[in-house]
Parts: sequence; C-alpha cells; structure tokens
Amino acid sequence: MKIAGLTSGGVAPGMNAALRAAAQAAFSRGWEVLAVAEGYYGLLGGQIRPVDRAELWGYVQQGGTVLGTGRSSEFEEGEEGKKRAIELLRDAGAEGLVVIGGGGSLSGALALDGLGLPTVGVPATIDNDIPGTELSIGVDTALNTAATVIDRIKDTTTSHRRAMVVEVLGRDSGFLAVMSAIAGGADAVMVPEFETQPEELLDLLNESYDKGKPRFTMVAAEGASPSAGEFRDFVNDAGGSYQADLTVLGHIQSGGSPTSFDRVLASRLGPRRSMRWQTTIRERWSASAGTRSAAPRSTRSSAGNARSTGGSTDWPGSSPRSPLRNRSKSLGRACNVALRATEAVLFGQFCLGIPASRV
Repeated sequence: MKIAGLTSGGVAPGMNAALRAAAQAAFSRGWEVLAVAEGYYGLLGGQIRPVDRAELWGYVQQGGTVLGTGRSSEFEEGEEGKKRAIELLRDAGAEGLVVIGGGGSLSGALALDGLGLPTVGVPATIDNDIPGTELSIGVDTALNTAATVIDRIKDTTTSHRRAMVVEVLGRDSGFLAVMSAIAGGADAVMVPEFETQPEELLDLLNESYDKGKPRFTMVAAEGASPSAGEFRDFVNDAGGSYQADLTVLGHIQSGGSPTSFDRVLASRLGPRRSMRWQTTIRERWSASAGTRSAAPRSTRSSAGNARSTGGSTDWPGSSPRSPLRNRSKSLGRACNVALRATEAVLFGQFCLGIPASRV
C-alpha cells in the first residue's frame, strides 16, 4: 500500500503535525508514503517523492508547511487538470491521497475522490470556515497570537488614550474575530456576517471616553463592512474624543509554532482521516478503471467532528445540545463557543451586535 500527502492553500499552524501523524500511522501499518511538494501546483508538475520516516522528526512543533503550498488554475478549472493529477499519482504508485488544507483544498480533494482516487481531507485553516467542522487545525494558535497582540496594544493605547482598530484574518468568516475580541477583552467587534453601523459604534466610543475609559479597542474581521481601515478613517474624520489607529495582524497569525492544542488536534485528525478508508482503498482503486466499486464511501472533505469517532477536541461549545448547533454560518459556531465560555450577557452582546462596553 502506498499513499501520498500534500498541503495546499493558506498556511495554518499544525499542518506539519498533521502530515507527520498521517505518515506515522501509514508507516506503522507497513505502508509507503509519498510527499507532494507545493500543493496542487506541484502535483501537476510531478513533484512527488518518497518519504523517509527519519525526516518526520521535529515536524510536530514546526510552523508553516515543510512541503510548501501552491494553487493551480489548471487544477481548479474543469476536470482535465484533476484527471492529469490522478495519472501522475498513479504513475508514482500512489493508491490514495491525504489533503491537508482549507476549503478550496478540500473541495479539490472531494473532486479527486469523485473521479476515482480514494482521497481524504484534513481541515487546516485559521478561518475555521469548513462546513461540518467544529474546529480546524491552526485556529487555536491564531487565536492565541491575536489575543497576545491585543493585550500588548492595550498598553500602548492606554498610555496615549487612543482607540485602536485591530484587523484579524478570517476572510468571510467572523469566527476568529469574535473569539479574539472575547479573549482580548475588546470593546466591540465587526464581522462579515452582520453589517456594522459606524455611527452607533462612534456613539459607544464617545460614551466610553466620557466615562473616563483610557482606551477603546475594536476587533474587525478582514471581510467586515465597513473595513477596519474605513472605520478608522470614519472615527478620525468625525473628530470625536479618541484618535483612532489601525493595526493589521495579517499573516503573523498563520505563522509560528502551533500550540499544544493544535499539535494534539492535528495528531488526532491526521491518522484518523488517512486510515479511514484503509479497508476499501484497494477495491475502489482497482474498480476505478471500469465499473465503480460498491464499497461505501468513507471520504470526508471536512473532519473536525472528532467526537463522532469516539474522540473529542475538548473545545468549548462542542456540545451537540447547543441551540446554535444547526446554524450554517461560522458566526453561529463562534457564538456557540462564546455562550459556553462567557456569561450569557456577553454572548448576547457579540451575537446581536451589542457592543461590550454597554454592560
């Protein structure tokens, strides 16, 4: 048995730990492992090589991805690129593929599986926007990074009596922004899921100043409307009490050594997903050239619900009894966590758009 692994899309802390765990699980079963460099771009370029078990040493605490990551328009557009990728993997002797990445990467994995290559996906994205996934690899590290920055920024803003707008990553998901705001004790948060009324936030900002508060901290997701920069300009143009500054965390959140939580989560999900189809992979692969196998499909393009296989991520808000369990948007998951991690009144503030300072 020989399987291949690749990392694709945006970088998330813990990708290397997941790669290591999947490879170690394969080696323990006597399988061979192949590494695909530079994501789907490298796959179409034939950058496939065998993995030696000794090179896995040190992966668990290493940030970034040792395999590199890259997107490919040829792979994304139509089936021709995907069929060519399968041919290259077959020529290298691979009988299955493990893809570690975010939404786009896992969509590609699902497409490959649909074309006959047994493929599993391991969710690794700090955006935490994978449907059906409670918590992706890398989120905890990114959250801790954001909370640390917010704590330090407060020292500066308190000394200068200013308002600070902190922009965090997340694309169209407000999960990371909400969690960062709660963990950092921010005064308000702007997320893509809700349109913000800047006039209301300006009133809150002036109200805080009149009460003698030495600072005002706003966390904004990168996909929020208005944007973090636009809100900063709005405050300064209004000539209110505080002068507003902007700090953009950017890709500092996606780098660095993963936290212990992300290392453990990656070590759980990596082997769990890569071993899920071990009993059917040979039958499905041999049938891919002719009639498709009747073996049950066990591929999962998102893999965060570890408790369904007997484990648990032990993350606040993971209970299936939560009233927000069925909400499709990631903010619902964010508020689900907030409900269990904070008092109900604070939950109401962030989920309903009520600024925290009014409590």
